Amino acid sequence: MPVDPRDFRELVGNLLENACKWARNRIHFSAVRQNGHFSLLIQDDGPGGSQSDCQIFSAGAFVSIV
Repeated sequence: MPVDPRDFRELVGNLLENACKWARNRIHFSAVRQNGHFSLLIQDDGPGGSQSDCQIFSAGAFVSIV
């Protein structure tokens, strides 16, 4: 799916800002590009959210709260 670089930077910035806000001590960030796919993982050791906090942005793109 084509992504506007400015929108992507804003999305990642918002996710990292949220992780920094809620993390107790640790934030883990990884990005992998493999076989034409891109995966981004941002984890923190904060309290987390509920599954109802998950919002679908567009078809095929989603945020997973684990």
